[in-house]
Amino acid sequence: MKTNSHRFLCALCALTVFISALFPASAFAAQAADTMAQTTLTTADAREMQQADSAVTALTGSDAYAEMTRAQRLDAAVAQLQQLAEEGLVSARSLHVDEENGMVSFAYSCGALGGVLVEDPDEENTPFALSELPAVDLHEMSNAPQGDLGSAMIYYAFDNTVNSSRYPYYSYMKGFWTAMGLHTRIDSTVTVSDLKRMNDYGLCILSAHGSYYTYTSGFLFKQTRTEPVILLTEESDFYKDLYYGIDLLTHRVIKINGLYCITPSFFRAAYRGGQLKDTVVLSETCEFLGVSGSLDTSMADALLAGGAKAVAGYVNNVYTVYSRSMLWDTVNHLILGQTLQESVQHSMDTYGADDLVWYNAQGGKRPHAAAAYPLLFGDVGVRLIRTRHLPRRKYSRPLERCTFARFILYWGMAEASVIPFDLPLSLLRRQLAKRESSSFKMKEHCMAEYITHSREETVALGRKLAAVLPDGALIAFTGGLGAGKTAFCEGLAEGLGCTDPVSSPTFAIVNYYRGPRPLAHFDLYRISTENDLCAAGFYDYLDQGAIVAAEWSENFADLLAPEDPIHINIDRVDDPPYHHQGGQRMNILAVDTAGKTLGVALLQDDRLKYECYLDGGMTHSEALMPLVDHCLKLCGLTCADIDLFGVNAGR
Repeated sequence: MKTNSHRFLCALCALTVFISALFPASAFAAQAADTMAQTTLTTADAREMQQADSAVTALTGSDAYAEMTRAQRLDAAVAQLQQLAEEGLVSARSLHVDEENGMVSFAYSCGALGGVLVEDPDEENTPFALSELPAVDLHEMSNAPQGDLGSAMIYYAFDNTVNSSRYPYYSYMKGFWTAMGLHTRIDSTVTVSDLKRMNDYGLCILSAHGSYYTYTSGFLFKQTRTEPVILLTEESDFYKDLYYGIDLLTHRVIKINGLYCITPSFFRAAYRGGQLKDTVVLSETCEFLGVSGSLDTSMADALLAGGAKAVAGYVNNVYTVYSRSMLWDTVNHLILGQTLQESVQHSMDTYGADDLVWYNAQGGKRPHAAAAYPLLFGDVGVRLIRTRHLPRRKYSRPLERCTFARFILYWGMAEASVIPFDLPLSLLRRQLAKRESSSFKMKEHCMAEYITHSREETVALGRKLAAVLPDGALIAFTGGLGAGKTAFCEGLAEGLGCTDPVSSPTFAIVNYYRGPRPLAHFDLYRISTENDLCAAGFYDYLDQGAIVAAEWSENFADLLAPEDPIHINIDRVDDPPYHHQGGQRMNILAVDTAGKTLGVALLQDDRLKYECYLDGGMTHSEALMPLVDHCLKLCGLTCADIDLFGVNAGR
């Protein structure tokens, strides 16, 4: 026995000496350092990450890269990362090529994770796109419960909304759901920080691209891990890297093609105390729940661990039109009071149990490899919560909170408790400006009157005014429906050099037209409070020097007065005014059947109470009466209450 034990110990010692000679102690130290994340991201780390990101984005944004095949892009990404490894900016042993998902992953020198996605996530394997939202059953929606249905946020990160084919649909959904009592907002510049405030809403919708991220770790014994990620449109920079340092080092946040992405551990850490209580999360992201044969519930598990009431998402890559149609129908039936399970089941019965069923029904010829289908987790019997509060304005820039704190401190020295602590920063600046002067200086005003005889002349007048407007000017519109405010704004946009098409902001609240001198076009009719005005970005646009045009400005006349607005009142002079006898409010029902889109609006005096459009599906003769009935029910009226009918039947 002693001889055998002696031989075993000798062999063990020899093996130890051999391994020590082959792998020095420094190698094991490197392995330990590789597996232990740093606790702080230094400025040197952030600079090196930015150097690597600049090289990656220069590659992926080049014309030559756009012309490459998928295999060529993978080779080019690997070659670029190997060069960065030679420069010491990334770890050479961390490179991993995932051909199936079109991803090359790597680790920065500080230990944070990155990747190069060689496929455009916006490419859909479908030869057609639907040009309109699915029809809504107005008879059914008229039975929706009255009152406040809570709040919802659409985290829109598919694109930056410029010339987007997707964004208008979500803007329409927002307006429709808000009109039905579900106060809905759209975050079209989703940041990592924004996703830490999902507990402000009863319903959160993740409308973003998704992917699978595979990476390796370890030195002697490499481990390969795969997890779903949510792709944001937030571009990384030096200061954001420092601000998100802990999340980057702990791999809660990674960077793909220079953009920040969210991993499941992000939600688990952000809502560690269960702050997502009563929040329902609906996700449209591809591969949110993994792929066929490899179901991955880590995203759903993380959200449920954070307190989410229920989570719904898709397995595999999902067609955008299918997921959007499913979202539209699901939320509509949640508004009707159905449970989440009932709402999703109705959507599946309507559009198909998976996206290939829908695709084939639309006449598609080249379906993708695996069908995407929805799964539910958590309390599938949940209904919309009716007692959620509207959230405060978000802070989109990391340093804005610091500036906000300094303003509070400065004013607190003079008159503490005068300014509310939760006052938005942009409004706080104005409150401080008011205190600096006891009264506003009255400027000399002049008034001019113009009469235009056509829409073209109205547009030309707006173009003429644009030439003399200073940056940051505020135009306060008053005037009835159809008077020409949108036509005037079209001229403003042209005169300012904006290229985006001009449309009425009735449902979107604000339309932003980009150009050398941008224009923000607001409709203040549905905004009821000062905080809502701030949350819509009204003061932010003014601070940035954009021209701001506000319809229904009389709703906030006192609040807008300190901004020294240019008042423009537009009236039609071709029709005599209609005087209602008895001094009561006059209810006017307006119907537009002249074009393809059917429109119904209800006005009390000159105030718009309800407006709805229906495009496609039924003929006007089939849809008109249900739409009118729906309009009257929402406004609490009957046909006997209508004083005047207005019909545009065409020629």
